[in-house]
Amino acid sequence: MYFNSVKGWEGRFFRLWAALRTMDSQCPKPASHPPRLKAKVIAGGANNQLADPETGRAVYERGMLYLPDYVINGGGIINVAGEIRALDRQEAFDPAWVEKKLARLMQTLDEVLDRSKAEHRPTHEIANEMAKARISEAAEQKAAA
Repeated sequence: MYFNSVKGWEGRFFRLWAALRTMDSQCPKPASHPPRLKAKVIAGGANNQLADPETGRAVYERGMLYLPDYVINGGGIINVAGEIRALDRQEAFDPAWVEKKLARLMQTLDEVLDRSKAEHRPTHEIANEMAKARISEAAEQKAAA
């Protein structure tokens, strides 16, 4: 797999040495035309999900790394949340608050990649499970409050 090449980030930034962005109106469908797709990493823009779970499995089995859009594209909305937070509090923008949230985002990506490698499962399966667990936990906490 290509996990080591993806995990070379410094601080809050990370670089992907090989990426494919499918920015047309269709979801990426690498499984439907595998001979043409030669990417090592698929890192689509926001709302650019896989066509279906089988596509994710096919991508994984070909040795390609899929980075789920809702994991890797959170930085922009985190920054916007920091700006809104500052306005609501009538304070200056706090880059440290944003950095803390971005660090958590990076930890999430790390966990997705590490679990995928350890469990020999596609990243989209891991990320979906993590998202569902976090949503359930938040709902339980809200109900208990």
